[in-house]
Amino acid sequence: MHIDKSYFTLPEILERWQITEADLIYLAENDKLRLSVRVFGVPMEFGDIEEDERGEPYKVPWEQSYHSGLLDLHARDVFQLFRCGEVHRMRRPRPIDLACS
Repeated sequence: MHIDKSYFTLPEILERWQITEADLIYLAENDKLRLSVRVFGVPMEFGDIEEDERGEPYKVPWEQSYHSGLLDLHARDVFQLFRCGEVHRMRRPRPIDLACS
């Protein structure tokens, strides 16, 4: 049976390409391959960042919603994700901020 997919899991890619996980991570960390994460109901805020009279930045949100779907990872995010093993918070679909425990 053939299933049309919008994404493939890491084990599926490793099997199809016959490469090691270390090589796949290397490609993603060096921006030769874009990895994405599947999320469900992640709160998201869209807006601008402006500066006050002292030059201090502050957020000006215009939309808040919840996102379910794929979010692309930057190379630095892949590096942190595979070193820390988890993502604690996401501020934007791209780039996303990661925090290690």
